[in-house]
Amino acid sequence: MESTFQKALNNFVRDFGYGDAIMHLADNGFTLSQIKGRIGSHLPEEYLCERMIKSYVDRGNALLAEPGSAPKEKVSMVKDVGEFGQVSFRQVREIIEEPSISFVSYKWTGEDWEGDSLTGHLRRLEDGWDHLQEKIYASFLITAKRLSEWEDILSETQIDYLRCFLHLQREAYLLLDERVWEILKALLERHAYKGSVYLMSEGKKWILT
Repeated sequence: MESTFQKALNNFVRDFGYGDAIMHLADNGFTLSQIKGRIGSHLPEEYLCERMIKSYVDRGNALLAEPGSAPKEKVSMVKDVGEFGQVSFRQVREIIEEPSISFVSYKWTGEDWEGDSLTGHLRRLEDGWDHLQEKIYASFLITAKRLSEWEDILSETQIDYLRCFLHLQREAYLLLDERVWEILKALLERHAYKGSVYLMSEGKKWILT
């Protein structure tokens, strides 16, 4: 079994050859299968997913902790070269301070699509994504069972986008851009979404059960 240090070292070496390319493709909307097709299937899927998620997090399109929680920690590997040319690797942890938000929580069962203030608010966003100023996040806990259940609701490309979060084994909080909104809308319409939606500017957290 690969040790934590060996995994970090292997990923560090892979990053020199592929890291930037993977993140560039992820930034431009490529999904896991599409990146595999461009980069090659010889790289471990877990590594590809880690770099894709890092790209999403670095760009603010995904959070790995609940929105509004602070502080956040960024971990990276750094190569040190000693006086006599010896090479060593070390982890660097950077604390990123952000203002915390106290959310007012609301529970919503999904029975009132047209009149509910959350869904009405989200529907209005469709007309102005390019001008959207506020940030809205939706939580997703991706499991193999859940992806299987969503195959009849979401497109193959949408499933493939979410599949990289399967390796997290915990919740991810995705920024509502056009792609995530189309996923969320499809799941809401079929009453298949269970999670929380965070309206950052209003300090509201909608819990959908």
